[in-house]
Amino acid sequence: MNGWRMRIVSGLALAACSVAQLQAGEPSALGHHPVAEISALVGSATVTHAGQHTAVPLAVSDVLFERDRIVTPAASKVRIRFADDTTVTVGELANLELTAAKVTRGKDGRQTTLTMTSGWFRASVQRLMEHESFALRTPTAVGAVRGTEFGAVLKPGATGIFVKQGTVSVTNQDTAVQGAVLLRDGDGTDVVPGQPPTAPKQWRPERVAELMTATTIP
Repeated sequence: MNGWRMRIVSGLALAACSVAQLQAGEPSALGHHPVAEISALVGSATVTHAGQHTAVPLAVSDVLFERDRIVTPAASKVRIRFADDTTVTVGELANLELTAAKVTRGKDGRQTTLTMTSGWFRASVQRLMEHESFALRTPTAVGAVRGTEFGAVLKPGATGIFVKQGTVSVTNQDTAVQGAVLLRDGDGTDVVPGQPPTAPKQWRPERVAELMTATTIP
């Protein structure tokens, strides 16, 4: 177990923040445990911490906190590694919030909710226990995950969700819209406002390749 994960598990959040990080504008970690770190970066990305109004540049090994918002400009990608080794990669023009992130195993287990409003997304989620959860929320869809690798493409008014391996249950983010689909290996669905997810179907190879390319960091 590397140092930053040890700090998460032990709860020594203050130790996880270097003086340089605090000087760069990160909030005090007192009472705020780090939940993830930046493990790879192509181009640039910024983070806006909860309660802050100024975005600061991110660098590899920077730690992230619950309710942080990560934004990538054009031609940029960033990989986020959580304490349980779940990884999330977002591509260019992404806007992702770590809405809720309890990432250490405890009485209530791991509970993670990410909210994304634009861009490309791919996650490799470590297997979850029955009472644990990992969810991605977008303006049109909610994807509830078991241990799996899946991705999402957000475009104005629509979300496409694809499962490379595992299972993902997808609903419309509007709870008044009835209907859910279960995606398995190779399945995809599209979700638009006011409509249930489309029936699962195998995505075309070129659509899968576009998602993989947009979210792959060498």
